[in-house]
Amino acid sequence: MIATPECDKLLAVREKSQAIGEFLEWLRSGEADDSKFKRSVFLSAYIINTQVWNGNEYEDLPEDEWDVSETRILPFRYSVEALLARFFEIDLKKVEQERRALLEEMRCHD
Repeated sequence: MIATPECDKLLAVREKSQAIGEFLEWLRSGEADDSKFKRSVFLSAYIINTQVWNGNEYEDLPEDEWDVSETRILPFRYSVEALLARFFEIDLKKVEQERRALLEEMRCHD
């Protein structure tokens, strides 16, 4: 039998992952907004300038000098599935490889 450590991790967190995923989808649905407009709640990230241009190239700033004066809010571009995988430390590429290997093994036994 083929070892499937990533698939095993996925199965182990299935209930928690499902609940969190449903919550994130609920936020996107607009149901979290109690007004008549039903606006979606979007996850977002912000950028903090951690480098400065010295005339030739960008240099890293010390952490206590990071510039937050020009912070911008950007949409968070990860799917719910990708976010959950990152949270639970599951490699989705490995999950897919394991699934394919299992299918191939099943085909060979038939």
